[in-house]
Amino acid sequence: GVGGYRDTQTKLMDVEYGNQSYSSFQFAYDWRRDNVENAAALHRFILKMKTYVEGERRKRFGDDFPPVRFDIVAHSMGGPSTAIALSRGLQVERVALLGSPSDLSEVLDRFCDVLHLGPRIRSAFRAEMSRRTGVSVDESRFASFVQGVEIPVLVVHDRGDAEVPLSEGHACAAAFRNSQMVEVEAEGHRRMLKSPAVIAMVAAFFGSRAAREYGRPRNGSSSSLSPSANPARGAPAT
Repeated sequence: GVGGYRDTQTKLMDVEYGNQSYSSFQFAYDWRRDNVENAAALHRFILKMKTYVEGERRKRFGDDFPPVRFDIVAHSMGGPSTAIALSRGLQVERVALLGSPSDLSEVLDRFCDVLHLGPRIRSAFRAEMSRRTGVSVDESRFASFVQGVEIPVLVVHDRGDAEVPLSEGHACAAAFRNSQMVEVEAEGHRRMLKSPAVIAMVAAFFGSRAAREYGRPRNGSSSSLSPSANPARGAPAT
């Protein structure tokens, strides 16, 4: 998965994949660096792990396999980094976005609000970010990065997310051609990572039925999916 937090930072148990697993990895990006830089680092990381997995698989099972393609689970600002990496040639099988912002311009505005920055400093900050990344802040929306991306995408967003508004989750889903949007009630932006309903739907999405059940082409329209039969744990987007 792509996220800015290691397991110890989110108070989750350390992930133990076991001796039989050789194809699951965590990429903990440096949130202090810009998304373009993190996207490049993610791309390099996946290419490195692809070489490792193909070599390990060859040792264990022989050569009769197709090339490795990864799935990505991205939380929060890992979403924009993933979108930028996809726009620059990263090839993956499927992507699940959890609590992802869709517009880096709005992210910067919220950040400036927290710091109580005035108009002059805001303007200078945005100009510097655009200069450093080579991407205009005003044009840094999901839709501008993922045009033409056809892979199945699952977008999960908590209705009560106080850090990234629910509307941004819907914008993320609308940006992709082949996506599903799911609204959940999972106790917020970070606690959703520990929600059994969220974990179950992401696991199902990456299962063998993913393309059929979650990846129906939407032709740019909105769609819905019920992650759970229990409305207290999850309900379809409306």
